[in-house]
Amino acid sequence: MAGERETASEMLVRHERELRQFFVDQAKRLDDAGFDWDLPMEFRVKHALTGGGLPIVDATREELLSGEFSIILHPSRRLLLVDYEGDASEYPAELIPKRLFGEIEQKVNETLASLQVAKVPA
Repeated sequence: MAGERETASEMLVRHERELRQFFVDQAKRLDDAGFDWDLPMEFRVKHALTGGGLPIVDATREELLSGEFSIILHPSRRLLLVDYEGDASEYPAELIPKRLFGEIEQKVNETLASLQVAKVPA
């Protein structure tokens, strides 16, 4: 029926799906540009982490030891919280602060720009 209102639960499901799609889209932009997903060595050492991703928030050692997390965009697992022991868990979409979406997009744009600069012959 035309003009039917979306229920609250339908809206929340749609919203969560759109949030998840945002991460997929950002990862695809990086994949399409040939991003290698290798974490910087310093990040891997500080977090005792293997694997790949794009650091979005890189907590200091002191912040990590006091219970804070670093945040990475992962190519298939979306947005991850990483602690000082290298344990990574998916950041629950409903808890992600709105400001972080802008930070993710900015970091992806900066990374894409640096990839373009690297490809330009001197």
